[in-house]
Amino acid sequence: MTTINFGVGPLLRSNLIAGFATLAMICLCWLYLLSGAGMAMDILEMSVFGIPSLVLSAVEQEEGMQMSTVMIKPSLFGTTTMWWLMMIAMMLPGTLRHLPVLGSTSIRVSMSLGMFLSGYAAIWLGFSLIATAMQYGLVSVNVLHPTKMWSTNALFSIILLCTAGAVQLTKTKAKHLFACQQQPTSQSPWKLGLKYGAHCLFASFFLMCLLFVGGVMNIFWIVGLSLIVTVEKLLPAPRLFSAAIGLIFIIAAATIVISTI
Repeated sequence: MTTINFGVGPLLRSNLIAGFATLAMICLCWLYLLSGAGMAMDILEMSVFGIPSLVLSAVEQEEGMQMSTVMIKPSLFGTTTMWWLMMIAMMLPGTLRHLPVLGSTSIRVSMSLGMFLSGYAAIWLGFSLIATAMQYGLVSVNVLHPTKMWSTNALFSIILLCTAGAVQLTKTKAKHLFACQQQPTSQSPWKLGLKYGAHCLFASFFLMCLLFVGGVMNIFWIVGLSLIVTVEKLLPAPRLFSAAIGLIFIIAAATIVISTI
């Protein structure tokens, strides 16, 4: 039976301080999310188990829209920070096995790890800027709830779910996941972090966009998508798992279609 290596052991053995610092960073990012990420609402108030448009009645959605008119709107900087730290919290656990933890000295390991993580984080900062622009744009055209931050448009949800589902079935998705597991040693840690982050971004872009369907701060969707991207990176052959997840998204889109008929 094949065991899954999460990478925590090698990380701590190679450099205890750097390893604990990396794990602490992940924990702090999750605590930031659970505290509400500066969104002026309790995270449980922004969370629904399932697709909000399906599990909430029209009256509940209308009441939520009316309440949003008196809520404090997050700033551009606050929204970008929310997205960035959320991406680190969601994506970093799956990278632990692939971190460059080998080195001749502890200082070298710490520096390599820091440079790798800074390059990796830079990629997700770029995504966070894009996601923030998307969020503001979707709110402005009444497609996204202004405070709950989930889709209020059935067609938009269907398109995103179908797109994410279809991408899960492609060879391109499999190629980028495979590339995430390859660690060339000839590159600098910074460039390696950028390259690794880019592969993670291309493999997970539409998965992360599904937060617009279920809720950007919906803890059920955040945890669910985090588990998906982590398992995809850790499985030695994730193709079948990715395909199964893709089919689930397509079925979810079909459910929304049926509910609107």
